[in-house]
Amino acid sequence: MRILFISSPAYGHIDPILSLGQELNSQGVEVWVATDPAHQSLIESIGLRFLSFPWFTGRLFEFEKELKALYETVQYQRDQLDLLVCEASTGAALVAEASGIPWVSYQTFISSKEPFSNEQMKRGYIQSINKSRKAIGLRSLSEHDSLEVTSPLLHLVMIMPEMIDEDTVFPSKTLIAGPCYLETVDNRQIAFLEDMPPNVPIVLVCTPSLDSLKPDSLRYVEASLQAFAQDECLVIISIDPSMAKSSTVFNNLPPSVLIVTDYPMHHKLMQIADVIITHGGLGTIQRAIAYGVPQLVIPLGFDHFVNAEHSKRTGRASIISLEHVSPNSLKSSVDALMHSIKNKKERIYEFERLKKECVAEIISLVNKKEGQ
Repeated sequence: MRILFISSPAYGHIDPILSLGQELNSQGVEVWVATDPAHQSLIESIGLRFLSFPWFTGRLFEFEKELKALYETVQYQRDQLDLLVCEASTGAALVAEASGIPWVSYQTFISSKEPFSNEQMKRGYIQSINKSRKAIGLRSLSEHDSLEVTSPLLHLVMIMPEMIDEDTVFPSKTLIAGPCYLETVDNRQIAFLEDMPPNVPIVLVCTPSLDSLKPDSLRYVEASLQAFAQDECLVIISIDPSMAKSSTVFNNLPPSVLIVTDYPMHHKLMQIADVIITHGGLGTIQRAIAYGVPQLVIPLGFDHFVNAEHSKRTGRASIISLEHVSPNSLKSSVDALMHSIKNKKERIYEFERLKKECVAEIISLVNKKEGQ
């Protein structure tokens, strides 16, 4: 049994499918992952096969060259593949639709009731997606067609139930998979946790993996250092290695600040954190909820604003805009959070159950195909 996952290299997108892939692999499934070469060592370290595919560039669906390359790669492998797993409404989903191979779609974002702000934007989207569909032999869509590209076999929603609006409409064959996390780490990466001082509040600052968001994230990282580094607490900053090396913000840090560049290890850090400061990526937000850690969300763009509002509804998060970030505003917001939420309420085992149900459904799909 062989399954190919195709994923964006952004951590919030690849993390869930690596978690599923690892679970499938433990049950005897051969799992391949096609993504950016930056993740090759991570993928191979957890026992999965790596297939190099530089992710799509360009605006919307204007990436015919990459699309054709991925389509040709999948077609070359088609006789050896039992199933494709791709993120819904992406170029990879178009390739899956055109391939003729059974496929499963998944989403790592909260559905928007109206994804287009105006009709002009909608028409532009249709024009772009039809250009890509034509490149791989798919029929064009009209304004009356559904513009969501999801699998007719199974659609996985990798979002915890309370983050989903009650009136959200999903495809008929949808399974709420909940947040899936890759939770494996080399013990050498976490040796520093053994030296943590007891009874010292820990502030965990998480940063984005997308290059376009890194400059803005430095604003709240620097403010966090000014607010807490000299306080009676420990500040842990989880950051991309290139970002840590390129910014002067991280020069001459006091002993109360730790820089962590290894991935993935959020699950280890959140077990010890008292509060989290984050940009609002859904992966970080959901993991914080799963481990019961209060969070201060500073949305930077994309779906962060929606994620932040949904997180706030759980009663364990607050929001501050980037323009209002300062050492004083962060300190007062964090103090208020830690004062109002004094106990952790872990729910990680609940989400592990959802993941296992999801994996069982995927294996069942492949077994049905083989039995035909």
